[in-house]
Amino acid sequence: MCSFVDLVTVVYGANDAISRRGLWQKLVLLANSISDIPWIVGGDFNAVLDMSEVCGASADIHLAMTEFRDCLLDTGLIHLPVQGERFSWHNCSEGDRSLWKRLDRLLVNDVWLSQWPNSYYHCLNARTSDHSPLVIRGDTATHTVSMFRFDNYLTMSSDFTPSVQNIWRHRIEGTAMYAVTRKLRALKPVFRSLRQKKGDLSLNVKLAAEFLGKVQQLLEGDRHNTFLIRLEKCCKLVFFRATKLEQNMLQQRAKIQWLKGGDQCSRIFFRKVAMRRAAKRVFQITNEAGRILTEHDEVVDEFVSFFQRLLGGERRREFLDLRYLRPWARHVVTPDESTKLVRSVTREEIKDAFFDIAEDKAPGPDGYSSGFYKAAWPVIGEEVVKAILEFFTTGRLLKQVNTTILALIPKVRMPSLVSDFRPISCCNVLYKVITKIIVQRLRSVLDKMISPSQNAFVPGRSIGDNILLAQEMFSGYNRQGLPMRCALKVDLRKAYDTVEWDFLSAVLHLFGFRPSLLVGLRSVSLLLCSRFASMGTLTGSSRAPGGCDRGIRCPHSCLF
Repeated sequence: MCSFVDLVTVVYGANDAISRRGLWQKLVLLANSISDIPWIVGGDFNAVLDMSEVCGASADIHLAMTEFRDCLLDTGLIHLPVQGERFSWHNCSEGDRSLWKRLDRLLVNDVWLSQWPNSYYHCLNARTSDHSPLVIRGDTATHTVSMFRFDNYLTMSSDFTPSVQNIWRHRIEGTAMYAVTRKLRALKPVFRSLRQKKGDLSLNVKLAAEFLGKVQQLLEGDRHNTFLIRLEKCCKLVFFRATKLEQNMLQQRAKIQWLKGGDQCSRIFFRKVAMRRAAKRVFQITNEAGRILTEHDEVVDEFVSFFQRLLGGERRREFLDLRYLRPWARHVVTPDESTKLVRSVTREEIKDAFFDIAEDKAPGPDGYSSGFYKAAWPVIGEEVVKAILEFFTTGRLLKQVNTTILALIPKVRMPSLVSDFRPISCCNVLYKVITKIIVQRLRSVLDKMISPSQNAFVPGRSIGDNILLAQEMFSGYNRQGLPMRCALKVDLRKAYDTVEWDFLSAVLHLFGFRPSLLVGLRSVSLLLCSRFASMGTLTGSSRAPGGCDRGIRCPHSCLF
């Protein structure tokens, strides 16, 4: 895999923490001497990052872990994605003295990941050794047509508003929602072309910095040269603009929200982007038969099959006799409250919902962020508002809007099964706005509808109350001489993932919801289609024609 310009460093860390400090210092010095060379560091570090990398005999968090973490931060090294065994070393003891640790690992810099984005390593079985061998795998990036994603930095271009105006002035026959989706689709090639004109933003920053440096060197020898003074001002302006564009692009991709000002350190952004991309890749998966799948198409098919059964499979439905719910559910929502829930949606309410969505949130299948809507609002605002109002009048939602991207988030550090991933649904901004308006209205009656024992997602309540209560209940639970007792841990995943709309509709009707509101809730809750994001493209699809959101949709999911 490596070429002659790649740097490979093999390490062996000393057994004691003090002696390992020399290794950390050497790695930092080496990292400072290279910046644009792909670098991979691997071996037996004899150190762990945290307690999750230790299993067995007693081990405490101590200074050695902090020093290892500081070394990774100072060097900018990133963990290469790993498959296989969780721990790479065993002390070969038995019983209470048995100890497992992750001492061996492969680390790379962001340049390595940009050159070898599909690389990962496999931690094999130790067999006769106390250490597991590490095998690096992967190949060069496969060039595919990536899905469209709107970059917020394009709004800073002088061509942005004219481009939107040129498309938006066309008249399209059909509903307002259909016209908006067609125009958004027509804008995609325009923005792709505009992005190509901007070129490589990082290269633009580098060239602007070099040219500015040359001008300043000339100015050192001729400080009173008016032309050079003016040229320096122009070069500074070009450099600042290029830096701002690059920072905006990297901040959006890295999803960093804590950096609001200060030094414009693009290295932090590059590292964060590389870490996010590496963490999202799935190189292999084990199917239900125990066979390890490594081919990309096989891995995708396994995910699609699993979630198709979960989201769209036919199930035997057991209906609850709603007569048992009537004593406590009927008339929970008063007629006045029900009237307020279905009051007409205002234009200001719609605009506030758009502008309340963060610009760096993950986009839906159409690829547009809320940053586009905010920047183009003077041009598109009137028609977009009309489309949203149309939904609240008819209760109908186009399939182009009611589709999602399923992003898979690992539940564990080294996932091997499809069930080890938690699906998060990335919805279109138009869909988010509709659900945001509905949720804001539902919040006013949540406290009356939801049991006092349920504290999460309800305004005025805190899940911390239940956590403290659980701690108090289990304090001294295993003490001798107490009466017999037991606790049940109920797995809520199945109930959370298979909520049926027919049941919800009946319960909400008992609460006092009007039919017109139930029609709107049904439209945003019935999932038409979900597609999986894989390697920057959309692959596979999962449909759920008869169910509800299965716990992976938008703001209303937790409320349901």
